[in-house]
Amino acid sequence: MTVGTGRANTLSLSSVTGTADGSTSNLTINTTGTVTVSGAVGTDIGTVTVTQSGGTTFSSTVEAATITISDGTNSSNITFSANVTATTGLSVSTGTDFYNVVFNGSNNTIAGTTTFSNLGTVTFGNGGDTTAFTGGVIATAPSSKTINGTITAGTGVINLGGNGVTVSG
Repeated sequence: MTVGTGRANTLSLSSVTGTADGSTSNLTINTTGTVTVSGAVGTDIGTVTVTQSGGTTFSSTVEAATITISDGTNSSNITFSANVTATTGLSVSTGTDFYNVVFNGSNNTIAGTTTFSNLGTVTFGNGGDTTAFTGGVIATAPSSKTINGTITAGTGVINLGGNGVTVSG
């Protein structure tokens, strides 16, 4: 399912689930307008893709095999307010603008090696949260990185670069 047309449409979605027969479905968000997903995203979801964003907020849990973020408008936030589970991986591309990625769920699990290539900011937690990157995480490109909780890597490394890192919790 693709929502948006690549233009500045404001979108509001409730819960998103896959098809009832158990086959995998995908969700693509493609708008330079703001998007609010108020309910849970999960049940037979293969890939969640944010291909453009004027600001996207996932207010409830997100469970998918893969989460792909490829672009956002300058200074926009792509925010995961509740727990995130990506069973295959997460990729965050450079895009054409300085967009921000925020994980505020209390318990996030992301499989595979994850690289944050966005040039805006990345925030892990908003107070005692845990984000587990099972294959490691590299976030040297973002202009600043904020850790307000715990980041772990099952295998691989945690590389946040040498500058622009704030640890507050």
